[in-house]
Amino acid sequence: MQRIWTAEYYCPLCKRSFTGEVWSENMRELPEDQKEKIKEHFLNDHNLEHHIYCWKCKKHIKLEELRHLIAVGSDAEPLCDECAKTGPHGKL
Repeated sequence: MQRIWTAEYYCPLCKRSFTGEVWSENMRELPEDQKEKIKEHFLNDHNLEHHIYCWKCKKHIKLEELRHLIAVGSDAEPLCDECAKTGPHGKL
């Protein structure tokens, strides 16, 4: 297995740059038309892992803990377990 590309991407929420590596067993290099998609994939994974917050209390929610959403207008926003138990306005 060999590293075929190293991507630098920037998270505007963290205000930090990150590096991601692409590895392959049978490709020698990553096609140009896939490089932007790979950067978006890295940033999306980063955002899912580090930037999910409860709509009500603003507590960080890990991706594997995301079990509740609340409809807010035409959007769906995440709720942590504690806020889901009490309801979005603390009335359950």
